[in-house]
Amino acid sequence: MTAVVSASRAETIEFQGRKAQRADSRERRRAILEATLRIVVRDGIRGVRHRAIAKEANVPLAATTYYFKDIQELVSDAFNLFAQDALKQTEQLEETGFAVLEKLKGANLADPQIFEVLSTALTNAVVSHVKSQIEDRDKRVVEHSFKTEALRNPALALTACIPQANITNSLMNFFKALGSKDAETDAHIVHGVILYVEYLLLLDQGILSLEQAQKAIRRMITQLLALAVKR
Repeated sequence: MTAVVSASRAETIEFQGRKAQRADSRERRRAILEATLRIVVRDGIRGVRHRAIAKEANVPLAATTYYFKDIQELVSDAFNLFAQDALKQTEQLEETGFAVLEKLKGANLADPQIFEVLSTALTNAVVSHVKSQIEDRDKRVVEHSFKTEALRNPALALTACIPQANITNSLMNFFKALGSKDAETDAHIVHGVILYVEYLLLLDQGILSLEQAQKAIRRMITQLLALAVKR
């Protein structure tokens, strides 16, 4: 059983606006992008306007048009900044999964007791990830806002696919390490369930409780593990 650890993926995200060379210029550019994200949380994508951003970032109006040729480019780079930071959480989940496998290295994963340990550890890791995601509600609002906008904006859709592909790739690497015969499909199943569970928990309308979410995640993981390790 060999762990397949993916390389850092931050370099796959390419910013479109004017590059900043000096430290103070980089700080101003980032301040503009962070202000954009705050506006998205408060007012949605439609609230993103040059004047609103300049006021929120406390910068001259000319600064927003200096770094970004139009609103579309600014929105795209704001999402790039968000996605770049989000990659760290993806890497943490991946590292946790491989750490579990490392502890069981050489063990017979099909053994009922070992299988139970693995299933429980992975369930706890995914549930912990989900909890951390929904606790940062503003970031999830940003994420869903950009996903919705990407349905109307082909350029933004390309950007939106990068963090999604990175998460699926991380999960696929994990299932390959387990010996899954269809690691890509397994990865899509896990990713889909995580997104669905997060969304319902964020709505907080009683459709899904955290306890029910944990049961669903455990069942999914147990069944996929059974396919991967029980020949």
